[in-house]
Amino acid sequence: MSNSRIDECMDLLDEEFLAEIEMEELALTQQEQNHIQDNVMKEVGCKRKRWSRRGVAILVAAAIGVSSLTVAVAAAFDMGPAFQKFFGASGENDIALLSAAGGQVVASDTKGGYTVDVKGVVGDKKSVNILFDLTAPEGETVTDMYRFSDTRIWLEKNGPTSMGWYVTQIDDGNPSDNKASYVISCTTDKNFSGEKVSLALGNLVNDSIQSGDLEEPSTILEAGEWKLDFKMDYKDTSKSYKVNKEFDYSGQTVTLKSVSISPLSASFELQGKVALDELEVSSKGTFLSDESGDYDVSIQMKDGTVFQEFTGGGTGSEGLKAVATIQFAKVIDPADIASITYRGITIPVAE
Repeated sequence: MSNSRIDECMDLLDEEFLAEIEMEELALTQQEQNHIQDNVMKEVGCKRKRWSRRGVAILVAAAIGVSSLTVAVAAAFDMGPAFQKFFGASGENDIALLSAAGGQVVASDTKGGYTVDVKGVVGDKKSVNILFDLTAPEGETVTDMYRFSDTRIWLEKNGPTSMGWYVTQIDDGNPSDNKASYVISCTTDKNFSGEKVSLALGNLVNDSIQSGDLEEPSTILEAGEWKLDFKMDYKDTSKSYKVNKEFDYSGQTVTLKSVSISPLSASFELQGKVALDELEVSSKGTFLSDESGDYDVSIQMKDGTVFQEFTGGGTGSEGLKAVATIQFAKVIDPADIASITYRGITIPVAE
């Protein structure tokens, strides 16, 4: 991915929290600024429990001197009912599929009485989900308005990586205690299985309390950074299928080289005759969706039904190559899939 493309992505406004608005450049009066801030907080109050969305990040190995604790645990991964619900696991087979694709992790960091515990990871060839809990001091209630204002993930080695992610707070079944559970859902251009990574969470804030600061309208409960180092100790259970068929994208010929399917997502490896990152930027849609934003992906199940429940996706591009990954809204047993259709190309995957 070119540096200019990276800069364009990083300059995008955060539509979820409007944190990048430069009020000074709008020549607003103080009264107008206060009115806008009030409206922002009302909007934040009704947002979904998602935050820290980033379109693209280039991650470079680095060492940050912040205390952390990491212990790898080789054991059967039991993620618990809250995380199972997030993945839409509704039966023993679904839970078994998740456990097979997951790995338990113990990594913890505490700052100002607030503790972050990474519980485990669940992933495949081009996507990974990091499960973590936040525990506040005794007597404090962690609501669905608690979030970290910044999230960064990077590999310990292996150089630059294209990656996008978002964070979701999930229902842990107890809204009145001092704990909350979260999932960081990532799409990448490489397989993270077995890699050592660092996770940094910055500034814990409460969106329900106004700070009076237009740059950060939410109250900061604890400033600083929580840093956790751990291994992506999960097993990639994806299966890949060669395709080598062409389709038209924005007037250019692109080849679908292969597709990889797991219980969590599907990834499409693409080859172009022109730079695919520039091609996607210049088009009205994306490699996963059309101009209206609808995903151009469907999964035909063996029972005759069609699955099109997706939570999101992303594309990592470098030169003539790209990988587009779409994440499922609930776990799927690949053995139940008859075929998958991407941009008019149907690939049989039944065994």
